[in-house]
Amino acid sequence: MGKVALKSLLFLLLAVIALSHSASSSQRSKVNGKGKQSRQDDINVISTKDSTVSSLDGGRRSIVHKESYAKTHHWGFNRHRDANLCRFKRCFPGQKCVVERGLAKCMCRVHCKAVKKPVCGNDGQFYTNPCEMHRAACLSSRDIYDSRNRDCFYKQSECNTEDFLAMQNSLLASITFDQPEMPTNPKPSSAPLRRQKRGASHHHKKKTSSSPKASSTPHPMDEALMPSIQATLDDNAILAEPLLAQDPLSALETMPVKFDDAPLLDDDSIPNDDTIGHVFSEVTFETTEQTALNPSPDSREPPNQDDIITSDARGDDVKRLFRSLDLDEDGFVGSEEIHEVTLMEGLEDKPAVIPCTLYHLLHYADGNDDRSIDLLELLSIFNVTVLHLDDDKRVLDVCSNAGASLTLQCDIQGENSPVWRRYNYDLRLYGADGITIDGSLVYFNSVDPSAAGNYTCHARNRPDIFQVIRLSVFSPPTAQVFPQTQHRLVGSSVTVTCHVSGVPPPRITWLVNGEGLEETDGRYIVMGNHTEIHINSAVVSDSAAYSCFASNAAGHSEEIAAVFIEEENDMSVIDSRTQGAYFAFHDGGFLIAIPRSCEVVRRVAATETVPGLLRQNKLCRASLTDGSRRCTWSSAVAVGARFVYAAQPLENRIIVVDITLQRVAEVIATDPLPITMQYVASTDQLFVLCWVDESRDRSTLQVVYAASVPGTHSAAQIQPLDGGNRADFSVLNFFVPQEGILNTKSRHGFVAHKNEQTIYKFDLTTLLYDEDVIDLQIYNCVPESFSYQPIGGQLHVTCATGDDKPPRSVVIDYSSSMVVEVDHDVSDYSKEYVSKSARNMVRVFPHEQELIVFNVSAAGQLCQDVVLHTNFAVADVAFEESSRSGSGATVYVSSKHQGDLMYLNAATGSVELIDNLSQPSEVNLYPWSANNRQLVPSSWYDRHIAVGGRHGIDIISADDNEVVCRLSDVTGTSAIVWADGEN
Repeated sequence: MGKVALKSLLFLLLAVIALSHSASSSQRSKVNGKGKQSRQDDINVISTKDSTVSSLDGGRRSIVHKESYAKTHHWGFNRHRDANLCRFKRCFPGQKCVVERGLAKCMCRVHCKAVKKPVCGNDGQFYTNPCEMHRAACLSSRDIYDSRNRDCFYKQSECNTEDFLAMQNSLLASITFDQPEMPTNPKPSSAPLRRQKRGASHHHKKKTSSSPKASSTPHPMDEALMPSIQATLDDNAILAEPLLAQDPLSALETMPVKFDDAPLLDDDSIPNDDTIGHVFSEVTFETTEQTALNPSPDSREPPNQDDIITSDARGDDVKRLFRSLDLDEDGFVGSEEIHEVTLMEGLEDKPAVIPCTLYHLLHYADGNDDRSIDLLELLSIFNVTVLHLDDDKRVLDVCSNAGASLTLQCDIQGENSPVWRRYNYDLRLYGADGITIDGSLVYFNSVDPSAAGNYTCHARNRPDIFQVIRLSVFSPPTAQVFPQTQHRLVGSSVTVTCHVSGVPPPRITWLVNGEGLEETDGRYIVMGNHTEIHINSAVVSDSAAYSCFASNAAGHSEEIAAVFIEEENDMSVIDSRTQGAYFAFHDGGFLIAIPRSCEVVRRVAATETVPGLLRQNKLCRASLTDGSRRCTWSSAVAVGARFVYAAQPLENRIIVVDITLQRVAEVIATDPLPITMQYVASTDQLFVLCWVDESRDRSTLQVVYAASVPGTHSAAQIQPLDGGNRADFSVLNFFVPQEGILNTKSRHGFVAHKNEQTIYKFDLTTLLYDEDVIDLQIYNCVPESFSYQPIGGQLHVTCATGDDKPPRSVVIDYSSSMVVEVDHDVSDYSKEYVSKSARNMVRVFPHEQELIVFNVSAAGQLCQDVVLHTNFAVADVAFEESSRSGSGATVYVSSKHQGDLMYLNAATGSVELIDNLSQPSEVNLYPWSANNRQLVPSSWYDRHIAVGGRHGIDIISADDNEVVCRLSDVTGTSAIVWADGEN
């Protein structure tokens, strides 16, 4: 009995020794060397005395797989004994316990079971199941674990470029839904769905911890070790709780990892994820390499999908595709969402006709490598151009000097070939000379003020995306001085006046003999917004060249006035300056009056002899009843620096008055009833509209060539429309844009025919009609009157729509002859007046008894300044523009039936009346024009306004707005013109 007890005690002792040795051997492994550190594939292997622990760059510490042995005593081969030896040997995942020579040894698994449960390792590789991942970790001696995402699923199949394009086309063709809802009962799967309802993806949102996963069938040894494991977990849980507010990576770095008493699991008993990694499943931080190496999508805002505009319809399909993939609607699509869509659509079980999957789409579209894609990245992989226009560039202001070359650039990003438009017309079909289009650029060879205005560039396939470029054209200044030469006695006062014009308004600087003017010594007085220089008591040393220097952004100009101060005994010329005068044509003949002195320097009576045939050798014809002579005048115009032309409708002729000689120099015969005349300085042509009869059914248009050249002239018919010799007897009205600093040369004239909804163009050089006409039939417009806006090059046309209907207006681009604007307002303006500088405009609305004053910007935009309601019918409007006050133009308005004259300041809007003027002539006595109360401004240096009346002529000072001269001895003044010998 003693031997039996001794033998039992011996076996018990051996079992205890074996159990103790197996437990301690599980805590040890072979190392490379004490205190040494090695690096493999970004893994730091740290050798310690008890175990080998690896540290990732990101800070995660884990075990590096090494071989370990359990030394046991054995007596021959015993299958059950070997199994019992492996029972006490615990191996890491991916290893299998084998017994060699009586030793339990953990070896890397040769193969894994064919279980389809794909995972992505933290090495970015695709594995069919977790066992394969752990086996690879063992074979490579690396710490490979589940990255908790499906970013590598694209690696499960090969996908070349051709297949990927085919998949893209297939996806766009199959998009028939906007955004799918999650099914109530999703299809069962070996892998549970990430969520059962829409919510934040764990790939996008960082979670804190997951619930513990319990093994379905605990191993007996697990039960034995559970208290030890639970103690370890409890310790870790205590440490982890305050670390949850920290970054998960830092929490892993600071958390102690305990390996004592930790069981090593065998893959044979673990066919799924429920028990793999059992030891570490109690405390889990969903932090992978992505968190350490790549920024989370939460660190950047997703692009606003409403602001993303694509160039074609494919972009809308890609947007719908993105909405179908973005299940949590956070603006990003990750691998978890791709997985859920795959399950929802049953793509996992469908045969793969194309080897590419949605995971490939995710992989290749992830341009910034943040393991998620946004809408911009998805559009990019589908080669869909995204259009973008910065808010601060939607309307762009561009300035250019007249005559300079210019390039306009379209700023719509993503559009290389936009559609350029002006006035809503394609610029390629615009027909404008000197403009070249090259993709997103427009080149101007030489910018003209008529080119000012709005230009738009539109995305070719998205015309609703456009940029507006407002082009302002600056014109260089011009300077004029008055008088150009003057002689003064010692002690007399001297004044030199300067007038400047240009866009923008020029700045004036005075120079004396080329040197800057000293204003501080009190010798010179500069007045009138720097437009006048004055010397109170001149001395001989004041004889000098006084220069008016004008400058603006477009350039500069200089004009010199010569002043001579001489002693009285040396005085040979007191003064030499240009004397401008009014030529007034009335019932008794015509007169020439100087407004400054209110002096009539010449009177020509109706009985005065004029050149011509014998029966027309008097200025005006005699009455058949009493033999008295009464003159009838329809219009008058200054022609060049030498002549004034005045039309006599009842005499069927034009009187030519020599300005210098102050007498009638020539008589030109015309067609019956010459009414309207217009002089074109650039071609030196005078156009005459003859009514032929008062019904105007046979009106003609004639021209006088070289009108400003002394000699014999004649009126000729312009070439008819049909090109034959027959005269055109249908002309109702004609118009040639006025010339000036902003329009130095007009190229075309415009003709309207009676009762025709068409405008005909004729070339001013050849006087031939163009084949192309401006058709206004669709606008129901019969052209009635014209005006021209030089800034922007617009021809404004008022249209007659019926006897009792108010007129409408049509705006035509001068360069292209295209209708760019139609105003269908039932109460449109009847006439438009444009100032000489083209910076101010007045429109008269007779049916509303109001007029509106506009300021014209450098881009051709009309800015409404003043709305004036009147209680009278407007007869005429005139402008007095001067840079002296710096307050803009003064607008004068006359009435058809009242004697008072109204004037207003265009800048301030103040309105005043000038009363006690001569009453206007009766309208029925003035059949040639609706203007029975003509207003005629003088020159810039004279600054007067003349207005004719039934019993006299009133001349008003524009400085004081008071009557300074009244000529009461004339009646029936019907035509007035200012002439000073200037071109």
